[in-house]
Parts: sequence; structure tokens; C-alpha cells
Amino acid sequence: DNARHANASALAFAQAIDGLEGVELAWPVQSNAAFVLMPERVANALRARGWRFYTQFGNVYRFMFAWDAQADSIAALAADLRHSIRE
Repeated sequence: DNARHANASALAFAQAIDGLEGVELAWPVQSNAAFVLMPERVANALRARGWRFYTQFGNVYRFMFAWDAQADSIAALAADLRHSIRE
């Protein structure tokens, strides 16, 4: 159940950011990670907002979701990503 929830959380995040200009999944979500291709300035803006995630390589960033990921936090991350694109 925990792994299923974490995996579903990564997929929910991927669906929430689908179609955002300048942002795309580097690979399909297959686990509790979403690998997102986005400009470095957007990643920096997200980090300035307090989000923690990994720089995988280049402009690919890895967002990990745990067994206790909350839907409201996923929605807030997606919203902050939308705002960061416009900054």
C-alpha cells in the first residue's frame, strides 16, 4: 500500500504539470519518482520557494514521492512550478 501510494503520488504530480510550457517529463513515471526537464531558472525559483529535489543531470530534475505524500502538497508543488515558469 505504501509503495502504491508513493507511485500514485509521482503520477499525480506528472499529470498536474502535463502541458506546462517549457516543462516536460524526461521519462514516463514508473515508480515514486518523476524526472522533469525544465530550465535551470525554474528549478532555482522552486528551490527559493523551499522545495527540495535532486539535480539528476543537465536540466533534468528528480522529484521523489514517499509513502506519506499528501495531495495538497503535490498540488502546491505543481502550482509553484506554474508560478516559477512565469517568473
